[in-house]
Amino acid sequence: MKNLSYLLYKNYYQDFIHWSRLNSKDKRDKDQIERFFSGKNSAIIDNEFSPKIVTGLFKYYETNNSSFELVVSGAGLLTGAGYNHEVGAAGEVKMGYAIDYTSGLPYIPGSSIKGVLKSAFPKIKFNKQTLAYEYDIDKEKNYESQIFIENVKARFISQLLSELENKNFLKKDFSLENFEGNVDLKKIFEIKAELFEGVDFINKDEAPLNLPICKRDVFCDAFPIKVASNGKLLAMDAITKHSSIIKNPIPIPFLTVAPGVTYRFMFDFKPGKHLNQELKVRLFKKLLLIYGVGAKTNVGYGSFVLPSTEIELTYLQRKLKELDHIDIKLISYMKKGKQFPGKVLQIAEGVAEIEIEVSNNKFNIYRKQSTLAATIVTNSEVNVQINADFDLRKLNCKISLRTQK
Repeated sequence: MKNLSYLLYKNYYQDFIHWSRLNSKDKRDKDQIERFFSGKNSAIIDNEFSPKIVTGLFKYYETNNSSFELVVSGAGLLTGAGYNHEVGAAGEVKMGYAIDYTSGLPYIPGSSIKGVLKSAFPKIKFNKQTLAYEYDIDKEKNYESQIFIENVKARFISQLLSELENKNFLKKDFSLENFEGNVDLKKIFEIKAELFEGVDFINKDEAPLNLPICKRDVFCDAFPIKVASNGKLLAMDAITKHSSIIKNPIPIPFLTVAPGVTYRFMFDFKPGKHLNQELKVRLFKKLLLIYGVGAKTNVGYGSFVLPSTEIELTYLQRKLKELDHIDIKLISYMKKGKQFPGKVLQIAEGVAEIEIEVSNNKFNIYRKQSTLAATIVTNSEVNVQINADFDLRKLNCKISLRTQK
């Protein structure tokens, strides 16, 4: 596996020779630039994941067994989108990505994980005048809406805390409508201050003190440890920008971690006043399953599910219903009767994922196993035959066995 940080932030523009034609309106110049970056993008996407990297990496992340694994779902995972990565060239990746410099792995910074988890808790303070705990809000700005938001957070956290030891806690759906318990603001305040600010509430004989850094809960970076059976760690996606209602949309390409990739979240938890290490793990695991992490979580990115063999099956069933994603420059090759080499990447629940190579470009198609012209197995080398001219990005093809190499 080549270092992705090097490929994206060092090698990406290293041999680019079209600077003088960067803003050219000539279609030939634009096509040439797009072909250049298409090759760079393929080198990143096709880079195979190596488990040996994480085996050595985790030696530097010694924790007290406070870790868990979650699988990327939905549209994928996007972190580091705010990093600069653009010169205005056609076909280039327009947003940066959080990639570990040493290992070259797309990681989730521990600070981002801590921020997401902390934001799930309400803002609470101790009022020295009334000697009571209350919501810490600005009474001069949208007071009622602030009260409502903080109260919802407090009720939700209270519900999670009350169910922490339930054996079905991680799979259970929670609803505030069914919550009839009490909201203990003092308890929530102490848990939040202990987890995120390092305040010690265990010693009851003295006033709470701020713990030294070495004795606080530690939020480590999260790293991928396993990819889906198609072997892809990263994928290309795009935001479609509409500059005008009567003009064609302008796609803005960016990188994401592909659905099906398993991440390991690591912490160094210490025993607390209300929660021990095991309960902290369960609480944070549930919060990440609910809220996700990274950019664009409100449109399906950054979501996770529990590890299960059903993850890949669900993913394949979803891909089966989508149109084939084929580069527009390959349309001229998609003629009736043409054949291209392919390889069966995986078969599950009657769905076959097949990688096709057309004019030195690779892409995947998904077909029902029952509709294929031959009996195939995973890793079979096949021929992909075009049954009809390429039409509306929907490739009509049948599969026949090809002699194994």
